[in-house]
Amino acid sequence: LSLQLAEGILQGATLFYGKGRVAVFGEAAMFSARVPDENGNVIDNNGINHPEALFNETFVLNTLGWLAEKTDVTCITLGDDISFTVPNLKLSGLKFAAKFRYDKDMNFKLDKKALEDADENAQEIGLNAEELTLPCININGAAYTVTFTSPNGNLVDWTLKDYAPVSE
Repeated sequence: LSLQLAEGILQGATLFYGKGRVAVFGEAAMFSARVPDENGNVIDNNGINHPEALFNETFVLNTLGWLAEKTDVTCITLGDDISFTVPNLKLSGLKFAAKFRYDKDMNFKLDKKALEDADENAQEIGLNAEELTLPCININGAAYTVTFTSPNGNLVDWTLKDYAPVSE
């Protein structure tokens, strides 16, 4: 019996059908998590939980979000105290959550806190960053793309530069 690697072979497809969406996959392991071994005991490290399948969970959640037409799955909500937390930022390899607190005159202070389980796809902030764009902030139920600038480059003081409604 010879085995062939699946590299370059398509394993799924998505399409629009009528007023809905369809996702079809030729392999279901990434969508499952509980497989019995030869004695009938359930093993939890296969499928979505396999140690070498680091992105299965994100892939499944993104697929379900797309099927449900959720465009604001990762939308950050502006708090009542005019602050918001960005869970996924990265600076020099350190992944962290950051809380932006409103000062006055549209100035925001950045407070960092380490976050060990931040996503590998965290938005990178360069050491000399002058701008930070957040693709989705929920303000009173509406989604906006917001851009901040750090005019003095200290990565703590930010000013609102621009905002626009998220296009559908």
